[in-house]
Amino acid sequence: MQYGKIIWPVVLLNVVPCIFAQELTREGRYWIATFSKSVPASRNGTLQVDGIRGDVAVKTWDRNEVRIAGRLKMDIPSRQEAALAAEEALDAVGVRGDTVRIQGRRFSRGWMESRFEIMVPVYFTCETVLGSGSVSLHGLAGPADLKTGGGSITVTDTRGPCRLKTGGGPLLLKQIEEEITAVTGGGAIEISDAGSGISAVTGGGAVRILRAARGAVVITGGGDIDVSESKGKLQLTTGGGNIRTARIRGSLEGTTGGGSIVVTTLEGDMELRTGGGDIRLSGITGIIQAKTGSGNIDAECLLKRLPEGSHMELESGNGNITLSLLPGIACTIDASVPAGRFGWQANRINSEFPLELVTSEDIIRASGHVNGGGPKIRIVSGNGNIHIRRMK
Repeated sequence: MQYGKIIWPVVLLNVVPCIFAQELTREGRYWIATFSKSVPASRNGTLQVDGIRGDVAVKTWDRNEVRIAGRLKMDIPSRQEAALAAEEALDAVGVRGDTVRIQGRRFSRGWMESRFEIMVPVYFTCETVLGSGSVSLHGLAGPADLKTGGGSITVTDTRGPCRLKTGGGPLLLKQIEEEITAVTGGGAIEISDAGSGISAVTGGGAVRILRAARGAVVITGGGDIDVSESKGKLQLTTGGGNIRTARIRGSLEGTTGGGSIVVTTLEGDMELRTGGGDIRLSGITGIIQAKTGSGNIDAECLLKRLPEGSHMELESGNGNITLSLLPGIACTIDASVPAGRFGWQANRINSEFPLELVTSEDIIRASGHVNGGGPKIRIVSGNGNIHIRRMK
């Protein structure tokens, strides 16, 4: 192993000189440089990391200072070139007012891998813009604005708002008290224990939310969406994946280009649409609007009374529809299916509530006032059977 001392002059923006003095060692074909430095900082200052190529991990402590520790792994032939590359890799660690800034530089003479571990005061603001590495953040009470060209972003146990963006890596967030804005070009997004609103967008990855205290807006180009628990309004959109939700207290809008939709236990109104998948709804206490281009619909409504001025609608272009209602519900039902050309192919309407059945050459219709009538429930299948059940 070869080693030596490398002195890195770092210009502080407030003209306070700093020197990094660490060993430069050789491991096989690679040169390894390590460094560590602490600078004083205010309690509510800002960390800015810009242009670093590599991974950055930020944690918090109860000190009014910022400590920066780093490691560079370089595929460079000579020690002299490695020393120069290490010096260029860390262009400046600067302090101006309440801001501590780490500015990277481009390096074109060889391959380099870097990792920075940074300790900051708890109430700091954290801002990163990385070329390609991953970012992790833990324990911050201030706001975070994290960007990377393609790596992953992990944020845990934070009390400030989080804005996250990566060109294609996954996003993982746990125990976030304030609002979340999460964007990835194609990676998966997983969020648990979110104390405020969520906006999550991915070009094609799956999105999983384990708990959302104030609802969420989720958009994915084609991945699945899974929400295990939420309060507030949910707006879920996927280009072709499945949508699954459970234990929702609030309204739900769900759209998928062709996947299935499964909702278990929801207190609120819903509007669901899929281009071709099945829709299965159980334990729903709210108004149901559900439409599928060719799948089946199986819905269970626990409302004892439909709100005045409301209406429910279930529609399938090519599938069976089953709607289960409480015995005492007051409503007006209008259900219809095509009659079919041949008896053995004919669609049917079966109702456990008393309805008037009218059959013509083209259509079968069942309608009537249930328990004195009330808001309308419309059920239509373009090619399938309809079954209206009375729950026990």
